[in-house]
Amino acid sequence: MSEREEFRDSAAFAALAGILAKGEGNCISKAAAEAYEYADALLAARELPGRYEKFADGYRREAAREEKERAESEARLVAFAPLHEWAKENWGDCHMAVLFDFTFNYQLKDGEDVIEAFKGWIKQNRPGLAGKLNGKP
Repeated sequence: MSEREEFRDSAAFAALAGILAKGEGNCISKAAAEAYEYADALLAARELPGRYEKFADGYRREAAREEKERAESEARLVAFAPLHEWAKENWGDCHMAVLFDFTFNYQLKDGEDVIEAFKGWIKQNRPGLAGKLNGKP
C-alpha cells in the first residue's frame, strides 16, 4: 500500500469516528463514503491549497448554519413550552396534530402570549375546534 493510500485510509478512519460520534452515522456505508470524501479533501489540501480552502470555507459555512438552526430551534422550544404545558391539561390528544401545525408554522412575536396566540389562531384557522379550547373534549 502506498503512503498516499495509507494517509487516505487513516484520514477516512478519523473522519468516520467523528461522524459516528456526532450521531450522523445511521447508515454505515453512507458514513464511510462521507469519511472518504473528507479524506480526499485532506489529500487535495496537500496538493492544492486552494481546494482545501474551498473545502474549509464550505465546512465553516455549514457549521455556522447548523449552529444558527440549533439556536433558533432551542429558542422556539423555550417560547412554545408554555403552550405544550397548557395543552397537556387542556387539549385532547386527538387534536395534537393541530397543536403541532400551529407550533411549526406560527411565527411568535416578541412578548406575545403563546397560549392566547394559539387560541386566536384556532378561532381563525380551525373555528370548529374553538369550543374545545377550555378543556379536554
